[in-house]
Amino acid sequence: MRLAVSLFVGAILILVTGCEAVTVEDGPGGNTLCFNYFQSCINPILDENIAGKTCSASGCHRQGEAFGGAFRTDPTAADGSTEMLANFISAKGATNLNNAANSKLLTKPLVSGILHGGGVVFTTADPQYSEILYWINNSVTAQDDPICDNLFNGTACQIYNP
Repeated sequence: MRLAVSLFVGAILILVTGCEAVTVEDGPGGNTLCFNYFQSCINPILDENIAGKTCSASGCHRQGEAFGGAFRTDPTAADGSTEMLANFISAKGATNLNNAANSKLLTKPLVSGILHGGGVVFTTADPQYSEILYWINNSVTAQDDPICDNLFNGTACQIYNP
């Protein structure tokens, strides 16, 4: 019954506020992750062909075609688009802000203590892993936090530039 009420209230909120009223929820301790850094440095990794594997172009996690768990990503997402925001929210949902290395966004592609139908995608020695870990380890209190701008190494990503 509680689930039905929650779904009903959620549907009403969507109808009242409109579809464009998407917000990024804070994580534990009020922290969140930087959207701009995700858009420039993390999303390209999800689109990248890594040893013949890709998160977004494969049938596993591609939005609209996916069958591989809750994580979804759209390879056609343009910067600043609703699709990019959806990619960010999906990726953020697979992170653990209290223990970044224990995030499903990292443990699944490593097949580390958890099954992954796509097999091993990268190792902890790969720059893609390090870049995602860096992003998760540098959570902020708000999207306009100056730390978000400081995450970039000049205008480039910190570790890996896809």
